[in-house]
Amino acid sequence: MNKQMDSKILGLLNMLKGARGIAVISHVHPDGDAVGSVLGFYHFLKKIGKNTVAILKDGVPYQYSFLEGVNEVRNVLDCEGMDMCVLVDASEFARTGFEKPELPVIRIDHHKTGEFYSEHDLVITTAPATVSLILEILKRWNKDMIDEKIARMLYTGLLTDTVSFLHANSFPWAFRDALFLSSITSVEDIGSLVYERKRKAFYYLLVRALERLTFKFWEKLAYTYIKYEDFSETGASAEDTDGIVRHVISIEGVEVGVNFIEYEKGVWKLSVRGKGKIDLALLCEELGGGGHKNAAGCSIKGTLEQAVSEFLRIFDRWAKYL
Repeated sequence: MNKQMDSKILGLLNMLKGARGIAVISHVHPDGDAVGSVLGFYHFLKKIGKNTVAILKDGVPYQYSFLEGVNEVRNVLDCEGMDMCVLVDASEFARTGFEKPELPVIRIDHHKTGEFYSEHDLVITTAPATVSLILEILKRWNKDMIDEKIARMLYTGLLTDTVSFLHANSFPWAFRDALFLSSITSVEDIGSLVYERKRKAFYYLLVRALERLTFKFWEKLAYTYIKYEDFSETGASAEDTDGIVRHVISIEGVEVGVNFIEYEKGVWKLSVRGKGKIDLALLCEELGGGGHKNAAGCSIKGTLEQAVSEFLRIFDRWAKYL
């Protein structure tokens, strides 16, 4: 931690401590970092006596349902009695699926791209996960209030956003956080609970995705797709798409993997993963999205052919880095 970051956290803490009610919210189709950040921060705030609500429009995905208190998460934006809204692990409020409320918003995030809402925003792109920033805040607020339940929530976000400490964001900061959190709670079962409880519907979707694999740019780019109809035909839900793109990027020789997912008719959500040769956050920013260097996303409207064509058109300018 440098002095500038310490100063930022102290300023943020002063504002948070002065608030009577705090709403904690994150993006649609929440991943482990979003869930861990929302739940961990929410339960800490409750524990110290703050009036608080946790909000995720799509709720908590099945793979994180083992975390305590998931039933307390709301899927509507209800800010009655709240003084501020804390946006975690999201580049902009629009990603929550709600209209921005008439409340001060503070953003806590580690994504490279996005909007800023106040002088107290804490956006540190070198953080391994947003839960790492939440942890720094909680340690400075009252380290002794971080209990076993909160530690499990934060560790889940850290484990998943570093892809089990595989990604380039798994530098010393991540391992320091893992050591601290594992000293508070047992984390031995979390990996299994997250990654080894897949529903059958996931595999039904995976089979279809693997059958549709397409290779471009000297077979260094691989992509697949999940159609809107695939969900009803397989009994799958949006959360069952999580992890499919990892199978695409794991193919030997592939440097960038993409999964085009039609969550709603005519709108394709792109899940893009890479191995370091292309800054995917900047690539996806050209398509209205963003994220991290090796994990990013965006949305494109139209038919599958139109979505693929638009992505390949942009990708063509980045292919020289492969």
